[in-house]
Amino acid sequence: ALQDVTREMGPTRFVRGTHTDPAHAAALVDGDATGLATASGTPPPSCVALLQTGDAALYDGRLLHCGGANRSDALRILFYL
Repeated sequence: ALQDVTREMGPTRFVRGTHTDPAHAAALVDGDATGLATASGTPPPSCVALLQTGDAALYDGRLLHCGGANRSDALRILFYL
């Protein structure tokens, strides 16, 4: 991270256990992740990458993930390799 990443900055959210082909088939409906919620509407387990300057988030690119809205007054600076 090039800066501290707080919850208010909309950090990357990772959906646990979605890195496999069966998980993708179950989750993706018409190209959208609408199949992620359970029958009761509960979202699947996930976590966010709250980072400090100098930290790195390493993950399998197949893992379903997204960024949230930046609700802070700070710019969110990203660096991908």
